[in-house]
Amino acid sequence: MKQISYDSAVQLIYQYTDKLAKEGKLNKKEDNFSIVLPFEHHQALIVEVGPDDKGKRQVSFKVMEKAFVMKKVKNTVLNVFEGA
Repeated sequence: MKQISYDSAVQLIYQYTDKLAKEGKLNKKEDNFSIVLPFEHHQALIVEVGPDDKGKRQVSFKVMEKAFVMKKVKNTVLNVFEGA
């Protein structure tokens, strides 16, 4: 099975982020967002961009040995303003 380095995987995420920004789907300087890059054997690299505990914008990466991505709930949006 083909292997990829951590740095190469991070570059794939940056390229995807640039693509989303060019398509107008993402403002990478202002939006809070996460991107999941899934691999075989349920591995994933996740980037999260948003405020830290002090409100300062940060970028963090998580390497997940076991990550599962559920199917999208069709015709439904999450009400992020109600209950947590």
